[in-house]
Amino acid sequence: MNNPLKYFIPSLLMLFAFSAFSQGDKWWNEYHYFGSKSTNKSSLWGSFDYQLKSNRLSNKILNEAIFDGRIMKETADQFSSENSNSTTYLSGGIMGDLWFRTNRKGAWNFLFGFGANDMLYSSLKTGLGQIYLNGNGPYEDQELQLGPSRLNYLSYQSLGFGLEYTNEKFTWGVSTQLIKTSRYQELRMNSSTFYTAPNGAYLDTSLDFEYYSSASSQPKSSAWYGTGASVNTYFVYQNKPDGAMLSVQLSDVGFTTFKGVNGYAITKDSLFSGVEINNILELDDALQTNADLDSIEAILGLTTSHNSRSIALPGRLRIDFVHPINEKLSLAISARQALFLGLPEFRLGMNFIASRFIAFEPHLSFAGFSRFDYGLAVSSNPADFLQIIIKYDLIESQLNASNSTSQALYLGGQLLF
Repeated sequence: MNNPLKYFIPSLLMLFAFSAFSQGDKWWNEYHYFGSKSTNKSSLWGSFDYQLKSNRLSNKILNEAIFDGRIMKETADQFSSENSNSTTYLSGGIMGDLWFRTNRKGAWNFLFGFGANDMLYSSLKTGLGQIYLNGNGPYEDQELQLGPSRLNYLSYQSLGFGLEYTNEKFTWGVSTQLIKTSRYQELRMNSSTFYTAPNGAYLDTSLDFEYYSSASSQPKSSAWYGTGASVNTYFVYQNKPDGAMLSVQLSDVGFTTFKGVNGYAITKDSLFSGVEINNILELDDALQTNADLDSIEAILGLTTSHNSRSIALPGRLRIDFVHPINEKLSLAISARQALFLGLPEFRLGMNFIASRFIAFEPHLSFAGFSRFDYGLAVSSNPADFLQIIIKYDLIESQLNASNSTSQALYLGGQLLF
Protein backbone atom coordinates (compact mmCIF):
# COMPACT_ATOMS: atom_id res chain seq x y z
CA MET A 1 0.00 0.00 0.00
CA ASN A 2 1.68 3.23 -1.14
CA ASN A 3 1.45 6.17 1.27
CA PRO A 4 -2.18 5.68 2.36
CA LEU A 5 -2.32 9.04 4.17
CA LYS A 6 -2.42 10.94 0.88
CA TYR A 7 -5.74 9.18 0.16
CA PHE A 8 -7.00 8.93 3.72
CA ILE A 9 -7.00 12.60 4.74
CA PRO A 10 -8.84 14.09 1.72
CA SER A 11 -11.25 11.16 1.67
CA LEU A 12 -12.03 11.62 5.36
CA LEU A 13 -12.67 15.32 4.79
CA MET A 14 -14.95 14.50 1.87
CA LEU A 15 -17.03 12.09 3.93
CA PHE A 16 -17.45 14.52 6.82
CA ALA A 17 -18.32 17.36 4.46
CA PHE A 18 -21.12 15.43 2.80
CA SER A 19 -22.27 14.10 6.20
CA ALA A 20 -24.51 8.72 4.22
CA PHE A 21 -25.67 5.38 3.76
CA SER A 22 -27.39 3.94 6.77
CA GLN A 23 -25.66 1.07 8.51
CA GLY A 24 -27.22 -1.77 6.51
CA ASP A 25 -26.45 -0.13 3.14
CA LYS A 26 -22.76 -0.73 3.73
CA TRP A 27 -22.99 -4.48 3.16
CA TRP A 28 -25.10 -4.71 0.02
CA ASN A 29 -23.38 -1.71 -1.61
CA GLU A 30 -19.96 -3.20 -0.98
CA TYR A 31 -20.98 -6.63 -2.28
CA HIS A 32 -22.94 -5.41 -5.33
CA TYR A 33 -20.49 -2.77 -6.57
CA PHE A 34 -17.16 -4.24 -5.50
CA GLY A 35 -17.83 -7.97 -5.15
CA SER A 36 -16.46 -8.07 -1.60
CA LYS A 37 -17.57 -8.08 2.03
CA SER A 38 -15.06 -6.75 4.58
CA THR A 39 -16.35 -8.26 7.82
CA ASN A 40 -12.81 -8.57 9.22
CA LYS A 41 -11.98 -4.84 9.04
CA SER A 42 -12.96 -1.63 10.78
CA SER A 43 -14.62 0.87 8.46
CA LEU A 44 -15.80 4.44 8.13
CA TRP A 45 -18.51 5.01 5.58
CA GLY A 46 -20.88 7.77 4.57
CA SER A 47 -22.73 9.49 1.75
CA PHE A 48 -24.68 12.51 0.58
CA ASP A 49 -28.13 11.83 -0.90
CA TYR A 50 -30.05 14.57 -2.75
CA GLN A 51 -33.45 13.94 -4.30
CA LEU A 52 -36.36 15.87 -5.76
CA LYS A 53 -39.12 13.56 -6.99
CA SER A 54 -42.72 13.97 -8.08
CA ASN A 55 -45.22 11.98 -10.11
CA ARG A 56 -46.76 15.12 -11.72
CA LEU A 57 -44.65 18.24 -11.11
CA SER A 58 -42.10 18.55 -13.90
CA ASN A 59 -38.41 19.16 -13.30
CA LYS A 60 -38.85 22.53 -14.99
CA ILE A 61 -41.44 23.63 -12.41
CA LEU A 62 -39.34 22.31 -9.52
CA ASN A 63 -36.10 23.88 -10.77
CA GLU A 64 -37.72 27.29 -11.29
CA ALA A 65 -39.33 27.18 -7.83
CA ILE A 66 -36.17 26.15 -5.96
CA PHE A 67 -33.27 27.59 -7.95
CA ASP A 68 -34.86 30.65 -9.61
CA GLY A 69 -37.28 31.59 -6.83
CA ARG A 70 -40.22 32.05 -9.23
CA ILE A 71 -42.26 29.93 -11.63
CA MET A 72 -42.94 31.33 -15.10
CA LYS A 73 -46.56 31.40 -16.30
CA GLU A 74 -45.91 29.20 -19.33
CA THR A 75 -44.31 26.61 -17.07
CA ALA A 76 -47.18 26.65 -14.56
CA ASP A 77 -49.70 26.34 -17.41
CA GLN A 78 -48.33 22.86 -18.15
CA PHE A 79 -49.76 21.74 -14.80
CA SER A 80 -53.28 22.93 -15.66
CA SER A 81 -53.97 19.89 -17.84
CA GLU A 82 -53.56 17.46 -14.93
CA ASN A 83 -56.65 15.87 -13.40
CA SER A 84 -57.62 18.06 -10.45
CA ASN A 85 -58.96 15.08 -8.49
CA SER A 86 -55.72 13.11 -8.79
CA THR A 87 -52.95 13.01 -6.17
CA THR A 88 -49.62 14.77 -6.62
CA TYR A 89 -46.73 13.27 -4.67
CA LEU A 90 -43.55 15.16 -3.90
CA SER A 91 -40.42 14.33 -1.92
CA GLY A 92 -37.35 16.49 -1.81
CA GLY A 93 -34.30 17.37 0.22
CA ILE A 94 -31.04 15.89 1.45
CA MET A 95 -30.17 13.19 3.96
CA GLY A 96 -27.14 11.26 5.10
CA ASP A 97 -25.18 9.55 7.86
CA LEU A 98 -21.54 9.01 8.73
CA TRP A 99 -20.81 5.80 10.66
CA PHE A 100 -17.79 4.07 12.13
CA ARG A 101 -17.69 0.31 12.73
CA THR A 102 -15.08 -1.27 14.99
CA ASN A 103 -13.37 -4.60 14.31
CA ARG A 104 -13.24 -6.49 17.58
CA LYS A 105 -12.41 -10.09 18.32
CA GLY A 106 -15.62 -12.08 18.48
CA ALA A 107 -19.00 -11.59 16.84
CA TRP A 108 -20.00 -8.19 18.29
CA ASN A 109 -18.85 -4.81 16.99
CA PHE A 110 -19.64 -1.24 18.05
CA LEU A 111 -21.18 1.42 15.79
CA PHE A 112 -20.82 5.19 16.23
CA GLY A 113 -22.30 7.78 13.91
CA PHE A 114 -24.16 10.97 13.22
CA GLY A 115 -26.62 11.99 10.53
CA ALA A 116 -28.60 14.83 8.99
CA ASN A 117 -32.06 14.77 7.44
CA ASP A 118 -33.68 17.75 5.72
CA MET A 119 -36.66 16.35 3.82
CA LEU A 120 -40.14 17.30 2.68
CA TYR A 121 -42.80 14.70 1.89
CA SER A 122 -46.22 15.62 0.55
CA SER A 123 -49.34 13.98 -0.80
CA LEU A 124 -51.55 16.71 -2.23
CA LYS A 125 -54.75 16.86 -4.20
CA THR A 126 -53.67 18.15 -7.61
CA GLY A 127 -56.39 20.84 -7.44
CA LEU A 128 -54.62 22.43 -4.46
CA GLY A 129 -51.39 22.69 -6.46
CA GLN A 130 -53.24 24.10 -9.48
CA ILE A 131 -54.94 26.89 -7.58
CA TYR A 132 -51.64 27.71 -5.85
CA LEU A 133 -49.70 27.93 -9.14
CA ASN A 134 -52.36 29.39 -11.45
CA GLY A 135 -54.98 31.05 -9.24
CA ASN A 136 -58.66 30.30 -9.71
CA GLY A 137 -59.06 32.06 -13.10
CA PRO A 138 -58.42 29.03 -15.35
CA TYR A 139 -60.91 26.90 -13.39
CA GLU A 140 -64.11 28.88 -13.93
CA ASP A 141 -67.27 26.83 -13.29
CA GLN A 142 -65.19 24.03 -11.77
CA GLU A 143 -65.09 22.71 -8.25
CA LEU A 144 -61.51 21.93 -7.28
CA GLN A 145 -60.88 19.30 -4.63
CA LEU A 146 -58.25 20.63 -2.21
CA GLY A 147 -58.13 17.66 0.14
CA PRO A 148 -57.31 15.30 1.59
CA SER A 149 -53.78 16.69 1.38
CA ARG A 150 -50.75 16.22 3.62
CA LEU A 151 -47.38 17.96 3.76
CA ASN A 152 -44.59 17.20 6.25
CA TYR A 153 -41.23 18.97 6.49
CA LEU A 154 -38.59 18.10 9.07
CA SER A 155 -34.97 19.13 9.43
CA TYR A 156 -33.06 17.29 12.14
CA GLN A 157 -29.62 16.04 13.09
CA SER A 158 -28.78 12.88 15.04
CA LEU A 159 -26.01 11.31 17.10
CA GLY A 160 -26.09 7.53 17.46
CA PHE A 161 -24.56 4.44 19.03
CA GLY A 162 -25.18 0.80 18.13
CA LEU A 163 -24.12 -2.81 18.13
CA GLU A 164 -23.64 -5.25 15.26
CA TYR A 165 -23.51 -9.03 15.39
CA THR A 166 -21.87 -10.97 12.55
CA ASN A 167 -21.40 -14.67 11.83
CA GLU A 168 -20.77 -16.69 8.67
CA LYS A 169 -24.29 -16.28 7.26
CA PHE A 170 -25.94 -13.19 8.66
CA THR A 171 -25.35 -9.74 10.11
CA TRP A 172 -27.74 -8.01 12.49
CA GLY A 173 -27.38 -4.49 13.79
CA VAL A 174 -29.31 -1.99 15.87
CA SER A 175 -28.62 1.60 16.89
CA THR A 176 -30.33 4.37 18.83
CA GLN A 177 -30.08 8.06 17.95
CA LEU A 178 -30.57 11.28 19.87
CA ILE A 179 -32.53 13.68 17.64
CA LYS A 180 -32.07 17.47 17.53
CA THR A 181 -34.85 19.04 15.45
CA SER A 182 -34.23 22.45 13.89
CA ARG A 183 -37.30 22.86 11.62
CA TYR A 184 -40.84 21.48 11.50
CA GLN A 185 -43.84 22.27 9.30
CA GLU A 186 -46.99 20.23 8.77
CA LEU A 187 -50.14 20.88 6.74
CA ARG A 188 -53.27 18.76 6.99
CA MET A 189 -56.00 19.66 4.53
CA ASN A 190 -59.07 17.50 5.06
CA SER A 191 -62.13 17.39 2.78
CA SER A 192 -62.05 20.88 1.23
CA THR A 193 -63.31 22.40 -2.04
CA PHE A 194 -63.07 25.64 -4.02
CA TYR A 195 -65.69 26.63 -6.65
CA THR A 196 -65.50 29.64 -8.98
CA ALA A 197 -68.82 30.59 -10.59
CA PRO A 198 -69.00 31.65 -14.28
CA ASN A 199 -67.62 35.15 -14.82
CA GLY A 200 -66.39 35.07 -11.24
CA ALA A 201 -69.85 35.98 -9.95
CA TYR A 202 -69.18 34.29 -6.63
CA LEU A 203 -66.80 31.90 -4.85
CA ASP A 204 -68.00 28.93 -2.85
CA THR A 205 -65.42 27.37 -0.55
CA SER A 206 -65.33 24.68 2.09
CA LEU A 207 -62.13 24.67 4.13
CA ASP A 208 -60.97 22.27 6.82
CA PHE A 209 -57.25 22.41 7.53
CA GLU A 210 -54.59 22.54 10.23
CA TYR A 211 -51.11 23.97 9.94
CA TYR A 212 -48.26 23.63 12.46
CA SER A 213 -44.84 25.26 12.43
CA SER A 214 -41.87 25.48 14.75
CA ALA A 215 -39.83 28.66 15.17
CA SER A 216 -37.32 29.42 12.43
CA SER A 217 -35.34 32.42 13.65
CA GLN A 218 -32.11 30.50 14.31
CA PRO A 219 -29.93 28.85 11.62
CA LYS A 220 -30.66 25.17 11.07
CA SER A 221 -27.19 24.10 12.17
CA SER A 222 -27.55 25.62 15.65
CA ALA A 223 -31.34 25.63 16.18
CA TRP A 224 -32.68 23.11 18.72
CA TYR A 225 -36.47 23.48 18.82
CA GLY A 226 -37.35 19.82 19.35
CA THR A 227 -35.77 16.78 20.99
CA GLY A 228 -36.43 13.13 20.27
CA ALA A 229 -35.05 9.67 19.70
CA SER A 230 -35.06 7.06 16.95
CA VAL A 231 -34.07 3.46 16.31
CA ASN A 232 -32.42 1.89 13.25
CA THR A 233 -32.18 -1.84 12.72
CA TYR A 234 -31.05 -4.05 9.84
CA PHE A 235 -30.60 -7.69 8.93
CA VAL A 236 -28.30 -9.02 6.16
CA TYR A 237 -28.39 -12.67 5.11
CA GLN A 238 -26.00 -14.48 2.76
CA ASN A 239 -25.99 -18.29 2.77
CA LYS A 240 -22.70 -18.61 0.84
CA PRO A 241 -19.80 -16.12 0.59
CA ASP A 242 -20.28 -15.84 -3.19
CA GLY A 243 -24.07 -16.32 -3.22
CA ALA A 244 -27.11 -14.02 -3.19
CA MET A 245 -27.48 -11.44 -0.42
CA LEU A 246 -30.68 -10.14 1.19
CA SER A 247 -30.68 -6.89 3.19
CA VAL A 248 -33.67 -5.55 5.17
CA GLN A 249 -33.48 -2.16 6.92
CA LEU A 250 -35.81 -0.10 9.08
CA SER A 251 -34.53 3.44 9.64
CA ASP A 252 -35.53 6.53 11.63
CA VAL A 253 -38.38 4.95 13.58
CA GLY A 254 -38.95 7.39 16.42
CA PHE A 255 -40.38 10.72 17.52
CA THR A 256 -39.51 14.30 18.34
CA THR A 257 -41.17 16.57 20.91
CA PHE A 258 -41.51 20.35 20.87
CA LYS A 259 -42.21 22.55 23.90
CA GLY A 260 -44.36 24.73 21.71
CA VAL A 261 -45.31 25.05 18.03
CA ASN A 262 -47.53 27.60 16.32
CA GLY A 263 -50.83 26.08 15.22
CA TYR A 264 -53.49 27.44 12.88
CA ALA A 265 -56.84 25.85 12.05
CA ILE A 266 -59.85 26.73 9.88
CA THR A 267 -63.12 24.85 9.53
CA LYS A 268 -65.48 26.99 7.50
CA ASP A 269 -68.01 26.96 4.64
CA SER A 270 -68.10 30.33 2.93
CA LEU A 271 -69.94 31.96 0.03
CA PHE A 272 -68.28 35.18 -1.14
CA SER A 273 -70.16 37.27 -3.71
CA GLY A 274 -68.59 40.67 -3.23
CA VAL A 275 -69.72 43.73 -1.28
CA GLU A 276 -72.61 46.02 -2.12
CA ILE A 277 -71.76 49.72 -1.69
CA ASN A 278 -74.59 52.24 -1.94
CA ASN A 279 -72.57 55.10 -0.60
CA ILE A 280 -68.78 55.06 -0.74
CA LEU A 281 -68.75 57.19 2.39
CA GLU A 282 -70.45 54.28 4.19
CA LEU A 283 -67.88 51.69 3.05
CA ASP A 284 -66.98 50.66 6.59
CA ASP A 285 -70.60 49.87 7.43
CA ALA A 286 -71.03 47.85 4.22
CA LEU A 287 -67.99 45.75 4.98
CA GLN A 288 -69.08 45.01 8.53
CA THR A 289 -72.64 43.88 7.84
CA ASN A 290 -71.74 40.16 7.97
CA ALA A 291 -68.50 39.95 9.91
CA ASP A 292 -66.38 41.65 12.46
CA LEU A 293 -63.41 42.90 10.47
CA ASP A 294 -61.32 43.90 13.44
CA SER A 295 -59.10 40.92 12.62
CA ILE A 296 -58.45 38.46 9.81
CA GLU A 297 -59.12 35.70 12.31
CA ALA A 298 -62.73 36.84 12.68
CA ILE A 299 -63.28 36.87 8.92
CA LEU A 300 -61.87 33.42 8.21
CA GLY A 301 -62.76 31.70 11.45
CA LEU A 302 -59.04 31.15 12.06
CA THR A 303 -58.01 29.78 15.43
CA THR A 304 -54.43 29.90 16.67
CA SER A 305 -52.54 27.96 19.33
CA HIS A 306 -49.07 27.53 20.80
CA ASN A 307 -48.83 24.18 22.55
CA SER A 308 -46.34 21.39 23.08
CA ARG A 309 -46.47 18.72 20.40
CA SER A 310 -44.98 15.30 19.69
CA ILE A 311 -44.75 13.88 16.18
CA ALA A 312 -43.52 10.68 14.58
CA LEU A 313 -40.43 10.77 12.38
CA PRO A 314 -40.86 9.72 8.72
CA GLY A 315 -39.31 6.28 9.08
CA ARG A 316 -38.15 4.27 6.07
CA LEU A 317 -38.26 0.59 5.14
CA ARG A 318 -35.81 -0.74 2.56
CA ILE A 319 -35.30 -4.22 1.11
CA ASP A 320 -32.34 -5.00 -1.19
CA PHE A 321 -31.57 -8.26 -2.98
CA VAL A 322 -28.20 -8.73 -4.71
CA HIS A 323 -27.64 -11.69 -7.02
CA PRO A 324 -24.17 -12.21 -8.57
CA ILE A 325 -24.47 -13.55 -12.13
CA ASN A 326 -20.76 -14.10 -12.67
CA GLU A 327 -17.48 -12.47 -11.66
CA LYS A 328 -18.29 -9.36 -13.74
CA LEU A 329 -22.08 -8.95 -13.46
CA SER A 330 -24.32 -8.44 -10.45
CA LEU A 331 -28.07 -7.76 -10.31
CA ALA A 332 -29.64 -5.63 -7.55
CA ILE A 333 -33.39 -5.36 -6.90
CA SER A 334 -34.61 -2.86 -4.30
CA ALA A 335 -37.89 -1.78 -2.72
CA ARG A 336 -38.15 1.40 -0.64
CA GLN A 337 -41.05 2.78 1.38
CA ALA A 338 -41.39 5.96 3.41
CA LEU A 339 -43.62 4.72 6.24
CA PHE A 340 -47.23 5.93 5.90
CA LEU A 341 -46.22 8.29 3.07
CA GLY A 342 -46.62 7.77 -0.67
CA LEU A 343 -46.19 4.52 -2.55
CA PRO A 344 -43.33 2.00 -2.52
CA GLU A 345 -40.50 2.62 -5.00
CA PHE A 346 -38.86 -0.22 -6.91
CA ARG A 347 -35.36 -0.12 -8.38
CA LEU A 348 -33.45 -2.47 -10.71
CA GLY A 349 -29.73 -2.18 -11.41
CA MET A 350 -27.17 -4.28 -13.32
CA ASN A 351 -23.58 -3.70 -12.21
CA PHE A 352 -20.68 -4.45 -14.57
CA ILE A 353 -17.19 -4.61 -13.07
CA ALA A 354 -15.04 -3.36 -15.94
CA SER A 355 -11.78 -3.71 -14.01
CA ARG A 356 -10.49 -4.00 -10.48
CA PHE A 357 -10.70 -0.21 -10.21
CA ILE A 358 -14.04 0.76 -11.80
CA ALA A 359 -17.58 -0.55 -12.37
CA PHE A 360 -20.73 0.78 -14.06
CA GLU A 361 -24.38 0.22 -13.17
CA PRO A 362 -27.23 1.44 -15.41
CA HIS A 363 -30.40 1.41 -13.31
CA LEU A 364 -34.08 2.27 -13.49
CA SER A 365 -36.80 2.84 -10.91
CA PHE A 366 -40.55 3.31 -10.91
CA ALA A 367 -43.48 4.23 -8.61
CA GLY A 368 -42.79 5.77 -5.21
CA PHE A 369 -42.98 9.56 -5.31
CA SER A 370 -42.05 9.59 -9.01
CA ARG A 371 -43.11 7.76 -12.20
CA PHE A 372 -40.30 6.14 -14.18
CA ASP A 373 -36.66 7.16 -13.84
CA TYR A 374 -33.26 6.01 -15.02
CA GLY A 375 -29.64 6.79 -14.21
CA LEU A 376 -26.07 5.54 -14.08
CA ALA A 377 -23.95 4.57 -11.09
CA VAL A 378 -20.15 4.57 -11.25
CA SER A 379 -18.12 2.90 -8.52
CA SER A 380 -14.38 2.96 -8.05
CA ASN A 381 -11.90 1.05 -5.91
CA PRO A 382 -8.75 3.20 -6.33
CA ALA A 383 -6.97 1.61 -3.37
CA ASP A 384 -7.35 -1.48 -1.21
CA PHE A 385 -8.78 0.61 1.62
CA LEU A 386 -10.90 3.14 -0.34
CA GLN A 387 -14.21 2.66 -2.19
CA ILE A 388 -16.31 5.37 -3.87
CA ILE A 389 -19.83 5.29 -5.39
CA ILE A 390 -21.59 7.95 -7.49
CA LYS A 391 -25.23 7.42 -8.52
CA TYR A 392 -26.12 9.99 -11.17
CA ASP A 393 -29.88 10.38 -11.63
CA LEU A 394 -29.86 13.86 -13.19
CA ILE A 395 -29.92 12.71 -16.82
CA GLU A 396 -33.67 13.17 -17.32
CA SER A 397 -33.77 16.65 -15.78
CA GLN A 398 -30.95 17.79 -18.07
CA LEU A 399 -32.21 16.22 -21.31
CA ASN A 400 -35.96 16.83 -20.98
CA ALA A 401 -36.84 19.01 -17.97
CA SER A 402 -40.39 19.79 -19.18
CA ASN A 403 -41.51 16.15 -19.37
CA SER A 404 -39.47 14.48 -16.62
CA THR A 405 -40.39 14.62 -12.94
CA SER A 406 -37.41 13.38 -10.95
CA GLN A 407 -33.80 14.16 -10.14
CA ALA A 408 -31.38 12.64 -7.65
CA LEU A 409 -27.67 12.46 -6.86
CA TYR A 410 -25.90 10.10 -4.48
CA LEU A 411 -22.24 10.31 -3.41
CA GLY A 412 -20.89 7.62 -1.11
CA GLY A 413 -17.63 6.19 0.06
CA GLN A 414 -15.97 3.82 2.49
CA LEU A 415 -12.59 3.62 4.20
CA LEU A 416 -11.35 0.24 5.44
CA PHE A 417 -8.76 -0.15 8.23
